[in-house]
Amino acid sequence: MKVLSLFLSLFSACPTFAATLISPKARDKLSLAQPFNLEYDSERYFKEQSNTISVVISSDKTGLSGGLVLRDQIPTNYSGIYGSATYAVKVLPFFLYGVTGPGKHTVHVLESYQPYGASKALEITSVPVTFF
Repeated sequence: MKVLSLFLSLFSACPTFAATLISPKARDKLSLAQPFNLEYDSERYFKEQSNTISVVISSDKTGLSGGLVLRDQIPTNYSGIYGSATYAVKVLPFFLYGVTGPGKHTVHVLESYQPYGASKALEITSVPVTFF
């Protein structure tokens, strides 16, 4: 039992690395006519490396289908500390497959990265927004 307690204590002390979509925030109201700022921090484990991000805007009902807005954006800042990479881009809303107009949508960031001990991985971070 003491071994299990020690293991749980050590595990809870380990840092967690989760991607952060800094901007836009959940439930932000964004214009369809103007580009909005997208800021994303990958916060990778130091033996991992963020490669690129792609941005998809979809309606609430379509999942990831809807419109690939930006593809293969490279980091604007790579600190190398814990593998952290920051992306800052201007995004002009663009829709495909009949998803148009104002209303509730979701901004998805698809990050391609090199995980520790594996070849390639994809992380998806999403935030609900409203376009007017």
